[in-house]
Amino acid sequence: VQTDSMMQKIIDSLAGTKVRVILSGSAISVMAELLDSSNPLFDRFAVALKINEFDYYEASSFVEKWSIRDKVSVYSVFGGSPAALEYIDSSASLESNIKRLVVDPRGSVRALVENTLLKEFNKIGPVLSILNRIGNGQRTYRELREVFDQKNTGNLSRWLSKMADNDIVTRSHPINEDENSKHVFYSISDN
Repeated sequence: VQTDSMMQKIIDSLAGTKVRVILSGSAISVMAELLDSSNPLFDRFAVALKINEFDYYEASSFVEKWSIRDKVSVYSVFGGSPAALEYIDSSASLESNIKRLVVDPRGSVRALVENTLLKEFNKIGPVLSILNRIGNGQRTYRELREVFDQKNTGNLSRWLSKMADNDIVTRSHPINEDENSKHVFYSISDN
């Protein structure tokens, strides 16, 4: 909040000038807090944009000389995050990039993902475990609850809700069963 108060003073001192201040960040919850009525920066934004990751075509420009198959693989592994894509060494193979950036515990993209999740969640362990379970086919609330919330404390609901708010998971219903919470399933939103 101290930084927000300092930014408030700077922005207010620039009122009436032609100077524009652009605030940017990747932590969705942190950026959303700036728009909250209790924040010192509330009502000081002319525009608030949520910019999505690159699509396949934009992401493929990071590895222009690679085959279409490898470009698709790059997008499926690294997604459309410019921060992740910039680490790719286009002179190396796809396999060596994956090993160096994702598989290696000190990999740059692995650290980027973990740090981003840490910014959004004060406890990263359950988030990674939930993502791992969803990625391995345990997609219903019941299946996830059997592992994480056997006593039905509501912790799993809170985790899944926060993960959905941060575009990490998507909550889906079968067609024609929007109201049936027993048939809800979760999928990972990001590649």
